[in-house]
Amino acid sequence: MTKTFALDYIRQIFIQALFEEKVKNENLIGGDNELCLFSFYEQVSSQEEVDRYVKNYKQLLDQENKMDLIANGTLIAPENPSITNINQATIIPLSFTCAFRTTLGNRDLLVDTIGNLIERFKGRKVDIAELDNGKLFMVGTIANQINGTPTLKNGDFIGDILDDDYTIDEMVNGFYFPNFRQKGITVPNPTSDTYYYVELTDSGNTYHKIVPIVYDFELEEWVEQEYTPEVANRIPFPAEHNNFTKYQVSLSFDSVRCDEPRILNSDETCYVSFGGSATICSKGVLMGNQLTKLSIQKYLIKADTNIDLSSTTKYWLEPLEMPSGNNANSQVINKLSNKFIAQTHTDSLANTKQYSFLLDKNIPLLWQWFKYARFGIQASGTPINYGNGISPNMIYKIEEWWSCWGEIEVFTNYAKIIDSVEIENTESDVLSMTLTFQNQEEGN
Repeated sequence: MTKTFALDYIRQIFIQALFEEKVKNENLIGGDNELCLFSFYEQVSSQEEVDRYVKNYKQLLDQENKMDLIANGTLIAPENPSITNINQATIIPLSFTCAFRTTLGNRDLLVDTIGNLIERFKGRKVDIAELDNGKLFMVGTIANQINGTPTLKNGDFIGDILDDDYTIDEMVNGFYFPNFRQKGITVPNPTSDTYYYVELTDSGNTYHKIVPIVYDFELEEWVEQEYTPEVANRIPFPAEHNNFTKYQVSLSFDSVRCDEPRILNSDETCYVSFGGSATICSKGVLMGNQLTKLSIQKYLIKADTNIDLSSTTKYWLEPLEMPSGNNANSQVINKLSNKFIAQTHTDSLANTKQYSFLLDKNIPLLWQWFKYARFGIQASGTPINYGNGISPNMIYKIEEWWSCWGEIEVFTNYAKIIDSVEIENTESDVLSMTLTFQNQEEGN
């Protein structure tokens, strides 16, 4: 069970992400000097933190605006978060509402900042640590924030290191990076701005902590980044800790709303608000958004002479739903010696997966499936151009990437579309398509 209030997980994600986005884009709002967000539950562990909390809270209550504070906000839970009734893991679904007060002149800047925040996290999940002092810290999830080929990015958590046995550089260059490349993850060449996070543990378990690592160009190796105020302006550092617990948070959002302006302290101000829902889970709980990447590629048509399609484009898609099943075909065996109690023998398995996609004409494969499903339009030409069309017996290569706390599983299946392809329009008049794939043995 978490030691920290559930709502503060959302606050930590927003505050840390706004800081990281500010480092990448100076035209956004982020950092303690520009923005304050209260959940009223955050942990304060030093007198300096208490003094700063009281000062900012008083400004919020008195409706004051510091000249250097662009946005002052609150984060609330409209209702008590529920706890899923299971003992072995923590699962806490909750809803939240976030509102920022800003001057009318800064409204558009704040709206752009919130829009960028939502774009980063909608339909995604976050890996977050609860430190032994109750504070929280977010780390990046590999293959979770980019389109196309998975690539390591700043802030990703890449794994754990037993530093009594191995140096950081030995594990990073000798194990993690080769393992990532083997899976198909791009590892960029390090620059002076590159940083990742690792988990450092000693053999006696006297400490078990998250630390940032950077590449030292003089030593030509990866090392732990020591804290300095200058470095802290571009790299988030976790609070001092000796232990931590791994959690994950899946997020969804409502749209942004802006209230009508009003006069406050001779300034025109307004509230910009948004909301959403989240689920906090233990690390071991499998969440749908752990499927961070899905690629589908035309692979083969089985015929007297096989038609190889493996050179066609690989499409990176984002499913709305992904139910699956494994249907076992069973034969009943009746034995008099078994007192007529039925037994079965399984002689075949039919593994199926369903994916639901929003129809997007900018993704050629989705447009081809739409034309095939609604109008029966198939690949044509002389010779037939299967790269620009669909065949009913086409076999696809499907890769699913599941990622959580540096642990990445890549599952590759070869499957064909079976049964009907369902096309529906949602209440918002957006078309969606559901396809059922059945696994095929590779090359058959």
